[in-house]
Amino acid sequence: MPTQSKLLPLLLLMLPLAARCAVYVEPRASILHLSGTPEVGVLVSKVSFDTPSTAAGLGLGWEISPTVRIEFRYTDIGTVKADVLSTQILPPLTGTQLVALHEYEFSQRSRLWSVALPIRVWARDRLMLHFTPLIHCENTKTNLVRIDPQFGIPENPPPPVIRTVANRSNSTALHPGAELSLAYGVAEHFSLTAYYTYAPLKNLDAHLFGLGLGLSF
Repeated sequence: MPTQSKLLPLLLLMLPLAARCAVYVEPRASILHLSGTPEVGVLVSKVSFDTPSTAAGLGLGWEISPTVRIEFRYTDIGTVKADVLSTQILPPLTGTQLVALHEYEFSQRSRLWSVALPIRVWARDRLMLHFTPLIHCENTKTNLVRIDPQFGIPENPPPPVIRTVANRSNSTALHPGAELSLAYGVAEHFSLTAYYTYAPLKNLDAHLFGLGLGLSF
């Protein structure tokens, strides 16, 4: 099932209510920390990861009451990359087991479509503290490429390596999440929000610390 269609029934239920409420948009920029280890699909003897350190997103929200909002969000988590060294034990040919080393390149691209329900739990003057339950619909694309050395004749050398796709997948899943945010009303139609968001991903956990700039209409 396509990623967006998993949230479609919930969106259809919310739209009639949201259409009667004040609307706002909120671009977001985050410092990203990923914990956990991706499932690369091969027996790993050594691995080095390159993980994204930032994430960008956009929210579209409706203020359905002074204390409750509804938001639809998109967040691009980015791509986790890894160089993987895999050890394979070959069957003995002369009574001695042989060990073969294979090198792989792994990548995992994750994006989130989320429904958020910010609930105001505290307010003073222009400051507002919100706790936000979230439903994340995660789309993850993984790619595992095997790299083998290639030896050729000197007068016509081939490419130095052969790259073979060992595994490729495209999956979607629903996950619960949560957020804690502190917003400050800069002006009548502008607000600045500092937030921490937790989002579980495929074999990883995303922790986002960021700022959002809200513009209401």
